[in-house]
Amino acid sequence: MNLVVSHESFDCWLYAHVSEGKIPVQGREWFQQKLKGEGYMEGPTGKALCTGFPVQRWKQAAENITELAFEEVGTNPASAVGLFIRHLTSSPSTHAEA
Repeated sequence: MNLVVSHESFDCWLYAHVSEGKIPVQGREWFQQKLKGEGYMEGPTGKALCTGFPVQRWKQAAENITELAFEEVGTNPASAVGLFIRHLTSSPSTHAEA
């Protein structure tokens, strides 16, 4: 089992989906405010993805954020979620490499 980390928070990984380039160094609250303010998050706590959230842009998101290895914390903003998705969608023979 591998630990998948997003630093500063998972919100930076989500924001990387809607950013037009590398995302800035910011705190969790900034990412949350941007996502909610631009209509990508909804619900009473502002933590629910909107119906039209562009989850299919995960490859672009991976380009917009520094990629971490499994078990790595790294710098802000960075995430191992792109690596995790590639791992999940790859053939079983490549899983031993991760």
